[in-house]
Amino acid sequence: MGETDESGNIASVPVVGVGASAGGLEAFIQLLNHLPPDTGFAFVFVQHLDPRHASVLPKILSAKTRMRVREAADGDVLKPNIVFVLPADKSITVSQGLLRLSPRFETGGLHHPCPPPVSEYPQREKM
Repeated sequence: MGETDESGNIASVPVVGVGASAGGLEAFIQLLNHLPPDTGFAFVFVQHLDPRHASVLPKILSAKTRMRVREAADGDVLKPNIVFVLPADKSITVSQGLLRLSPRFETGGLHHPCPPPVSEYPQREKM
């Protein structure tokens, strides 16, 4: 599956979550332009996307960094120096070193790609 520690648990990796509205592409690019390819962190990029169209964000960002960029899939193991990009029409959480994708989460007609708020992760998740 992925890298494990001595007890067979998925090895923990520091995770940087970056969110942006639909107009946040330039911010993603600027961030990647200033990061070395060997930070030791896993990156999760979340952008509000039109749910009816596949995202081209991984392709665009791949041209802007030497880190590997890929569309996130349910069950992906967080690994250092990889940028995971949320696919369109999904919501995402991190649990026990894994990315968990679920159907688009909406309340009151608003899409929430990261339920619960990212600020709650440290209290909920000890990796």
